[in-house]
Amino acid sequence: MSDPSWDAYFIPGTHAMRNKFTRGGRFPDGIPSMVAVGALEEHWARLRLIELVRSPLLGRFDYDHMKAIHRHIFQDTFAWAGQERSAPMGGPMIKFGPDVSAFPDFDPRDYSVPHEYATAGRQLTEAATHEYALLQEADYLR
Repeated sequence: MSDPSWDAYFIPGTHAMRNKFTRGGRFPDGIPSMVAVGALEEHWARLRLIELVRSPLLGRFDYDHMKAIHRHIFQDTFAWAGQERSAPMGGPMIKFGPDVSAFPDFDPRDYSVPHEYATAGRQLTEAATHEYALLQEADYLR
């Protein structure tokens, strides 16, 4: 059985996530093509990342700061950019992508590696806060 809160992220009848690319109202939930949304997401995210290089968001590099950065990068694509999201009941959200742990020798075209995401809520907030504190303690977030 699917989780209604998770299903709400998708355009009904598709595997495409709801997005802001409505084409002037022609697609009220966004473009239903995962390929088209992916290309548009990459385009707009690239532009927003360039903005951040030129004018970084000041902050403490804590969990809230990272959510603000996420919101800035994906503001053109998703209404929930920068917010915690629910994940399917009975397990984490899984997204397939390259094995970035093999950096720099990974194949960016190989999308066969599952990446798991924790469910939003108290546990995620506490875990993220803990991890960012470790990064700050090690002075990795200068």
